[in-house]
Formats: sequence, C-alpha cells, structure tokens
Amino acid sequence: DILDGNGWTDVLASGYQPLRDNTRLFNITDTDADTTLIGLTLTGGRSVVPLPRISTSGTIKVYDGAPYSGGAIRSAADRLVIQDSVIAGNSTSGDGAMGGAIYTVGESAGVRMYDSLVHANGTFGYYAGGGAIATYAASGRPDRFAGYNVSLTDNFTRGDYAPGGAIYGLRGAGLYGGLAVGNH
Repeated sequence: DILDGNGWTDVLASGYQPLRDNTRLFNITDTDADTTLIGLTLTGGRSVVPLPRISTSGTIKVYDGAPYSGGAIRSAADRLVIQDSVIAGNSTSGDGAMGGAIYTVGESAGVRMYDSLVHANGTFGYYAGGGAIATYAASGRPDRFAGYNVSLTDNFTRGDYAPGGAIYGLRGAGLYGGLAVGNH
C-alpha cells in the first residue's frame, strides 16, 4: 500500500498539541505488509503505558511497555518505507515504551527512510529507549533501520536506562548521508 501525501491534509493534532493518550497515528500489524508513506507530516502521536494497578484483592498489575511503543508509528511490517516526510513532536511515556516516533517489532520488521526529517520526538520512562526510532527483534535480519539523507535532530530520552536519544536498534541501524544533531 502506498499513502502519498500530495493533496492530503497532514496528520497532526490540532494546534500541534499531543493527541489524547494512546493515539498512535499508524499501527501496522500485518507482517506481510509492504507499506510506503510519501510526503506526510506526522505530529502529535502519543502512546502511554498505563500505571501499575492494584486490584481489590491486593494483586499488582504491571503493564508491558512493548504494546505502547511507537508514538507515531508502530509497525510489524516486513517493509515500511518513509519518503520525503516530516515526523516531529511524537512521544511515548511509561516504563519500557520505546520509539517516540517509530517502533518496529518482529523477526522481519524494518524501516527504510529517505529524504526526511525526524525532529523533537521523545520517550519518557525507565528503559524507554529510542527517542526517535526503536527497532526490536531477538533475531532476524540485522538491518532494522536504514536512513538515507535523513536528519535526526533534537530527539531525546528521559529516564533511567533509556538508551539512544535518536535511535535504539537491538539488531542494527544505519544512517547514510544524513545528519544527527542535538539528540540526547
């Protein structure tokens, strides 16, 4: 599937304010998907891990951060391509919530990005890595993220053991002919 932004309204929250909790802009669950996003501006996406809950019986429910990872995009697709786009002002919050802008998960999931800007995305929480992009898989191909002429600027992580201000890649990531500035 190809989503071309020419003539479309950009995907953003009103007034550049974050959307309500757990309002991810794209959730691609089909592992066989071949998805291309062209010429879009994705802003204001947000995903929040619920706080631990104590039941009336006294048991504590702690939530896994993985389902809440990816503020703008969460993808299990074999191939996600983003081209000529801006991804800015997206976030995840809560322990283990990774990828303020983009999170890929699955043995063959990966993202290729061309001629795009990824700016001011962030994660908040314990082990909430990859302020802009987080890729995760225990095995599989090593090239989870590849950026070509991509600018990663002012992305951040906040929290203990929160690695990768711009990119956190468990199996590998590469930036080719791009720029990474002010990420922390």
